[in-house]
Amino acid sequence: MKRFIFPIACFFALATFTFSVQAGLASQLKTQIESGRYSALLADCAACHTLKDKPEYSGGLAFAIPTGLIYATNITPDLTYGIGTYTEQEFSKAVREGVRKDGKSLYPAMPYPSYAHLSDKEIHNLYLYFQKAVAPVHQPAPKEKIFWLVNVRWPLTIWRYFFAPSAEKAKAESTPQAKDSLIKRGAYLAEGAGHCGACHTPRGNALQEQTLEEETSHLFLSGGQNMEGWNAPNLRQDSNSGLKDWTQKDLERFLKTGKSTKSHVFGSMTEVIQKSTSYWKDEDIKAISAFLLSLPPINDKENDWAIREEGIQKQHRQFSRGEQIYIDRCASCHGSDGQGYGLSFPPLKKNPIVTSSNTASLIHLLENGGSTPIIPSISPSSFTMPGFSEMLSDIQISEVLTYIRSAWGNHAKPVSVRKVRKIRRNIQKEVLPAAPLN
Repeated sequence: MKRFIFPIACFFALATFTFSVQAGLASQLKTQIESGRYSALLADCAACHTLKDKPEYSGGLAFAIPTGLIYATNITPDLTYGIGTYTEQEFSKAVREGVRKDGKSLYPAMPYPSYAHLSDKEIHNLYLYFQKAVAPVHQPAPKEKIFWLVNVRWPLTIWRYFFAPSAEKAKAESTPQAKDSLIKRGAYLAEGAGHCGACHTPRGNALQEQTLEEETSHLFLSGGQNMEGWNAPNLRQDSNSGLKDWTQKDLERFLKTGKSTKSHVFGSMTEVIQKSTSYWKDEDIKAISAFLLSLPPINDKENDWAIREEGIQKQHRQFSRGEQIYIDRCASCHGSDGQGYGLSFPPLKKNPIVTSSNTASLIHLLENGGSTPIIPSISPSSFTMPGFSEMLSDIQISEVLTYIRSAWGNHAKPVSVRKVRKIRRNIQKEVLPAAPLN
């Protein structure tokens, strides 16, 4: 009898063990996929690779670059038009080094110099997420429209060689010295998945970020200009143009909602908050906020140009006209004292966007207006600033901005009519062409 019972017992024991192992592996895979999904949120993949009302990650978003138009690619696991045939190694090479499966280089509109900082584990989980949890979409991305003299990709290979680090180099040059684990995590997010430097770090003559890490240069996050014409502000502790007056709570609220008592979001950062940071875990919002507030100022000297006493300045005709325009057009929302109204309308007094040396964003906002992001679970309604492109002339915009940058204790240079005219001319009022229907 024992001869029969023992094999049966062994069979059931093996079956139970096998089932347990399979259940464990399934649970592990589920955890990895969920981690990959969150990494895609951190990296804001959807903002570029998902068009409004189109399938997720199917591509098609247009980008205007100095040499023409390019389109975000289909990154669903479709075998023909997506990344369904990519191995994990090929996926890693595309994300971290900017090299496609066919060996050609990607345009650095894809922030692979920042993604080079992603860990092997994060890349593995991202790969599992895109291959196993994203629905394939059988749709090609539109063909790029590059000027014929520069519509070859081999110069990008040279660009990558000089300006895009390998994963190994990025790991070596990242910011590991922080003793505070919260700041260390924040540095990893800002330098890697969050790719903050892609907009907020100044670029060189070859359009490369002048530094990719805080550890290599304090130019990191000291302010830049992205491809849509907005001035990406200084995120360091500079008092006049940075985050000197911001608290941890201010920054956390801003990254979650796009609003704080110090300033409101504008430009392409609106979509970053709407599609990415508003979904970050609270501990990651705390981490990146702590890191940003730890960055020393790059230029905290007093401005060379100091405003005159308000009583003297008011004698000047231009200043008085600017004040009158402000009272007529702006004071109802921003207050006669420039203090704004809580989280509804941002202050202009001591607002780093107002006092920044780069006035492109101010002119852009006055021209076309802007809206705060709608975040259903946090901020279900939006506040909108109207544009004044049809109401104010170049001279009037110059006058009102000069007043705003000089009133209530603000210390910033006047805005010239020539500067206003140049920015307004360069603002792309038309919407970039989206992907054609296929």
